[in-house]
Amino acid sequence: MNPSRTTSCLAMIVISTAALSSFGAPISNSSDTSVNPRTEGPTADQTKTSSGDVILTSEIRRELLKQYGLSTNAANIKIITDNGRVTLRGRVESAEEKTKVEQVAYDCAGKQFVTSNLEVKRN
Repeated sequence: MNPSRTTSCLAMIVISTAALSSFGAPISNSSDTSVNPRTEGPTADQTKTSSGDVILTSEIRRELLKQYGLSTNAANIKIITDNGRVTLRGRVESAEEKTKVEQVAYDCAGKQFVTSNLEVKRN
């Protein structure tokens, strides 16, 4: 391998990296420990792996995918199931879409077992 070519390539990588980092988002303050209010409650990584919860989550997801006209956001909401209790999280495009997604979850799990934390996207 040609040493001068290697040096040139390495220099270009360093310069490119430095230039790109100057355009990036500011580095966050690691001492900021405030809680985002939208993330209160269960999160997707807290979903249990009990077979009943997995089956219920899959059933809701499958039914959502059958719904005609749902936005990509609505079809990809987070469904968190814990001991048969379902929490819906994410953004949808309209109030009608929110109602449609909630109704699918109600039909699968029962209205009393569903908590909706869905947000309607602001225009």
